[in-house]
Amino acid sequence: MPKAHIIGAGIGGLATALREGGEMSVGLTPHYAAPEVLAGELLTVQGEVHSLGVILRDLLTEGADADLPPSARETLERIAERATATDPSARFPSSDEFSEAVRYALGGDVVSAPDLGPVW
Repeated sequence: MPKAHIIGAGIGGLATALREGGEMSVGLTPHYAAPEVLAGELLTVQGEVHSLGVILRDLLTEGADADLPPSARETLERIAERATATDPSARFPSSDEFSEAVRYALGGDVVSAPDLGPVW
């Protein structure tokens, strides 16, 4: 199976110094930015998870899915929905847990069973 690597979500390198567990965003790509970041709050891991969820959603809606089983597609859509939740606390707590859920949905190897929470 081909592998995809996400190397940027439009916000890397565009933040000021780290402050109190997050970074104040200076520049960003609005399409990928979490609602709280657009409102001027600090960039956190949950904000980055939101960006990953938008990328996944874009791939599912605009990308080719000829080789994607319907059950995997449905699961990936639910993962994207959780990752882009309006409430940051409802999102995956880390990019590692997000990626583990994606690997699980695609039938790939996972390091540990992901906390699937409301996604499933």
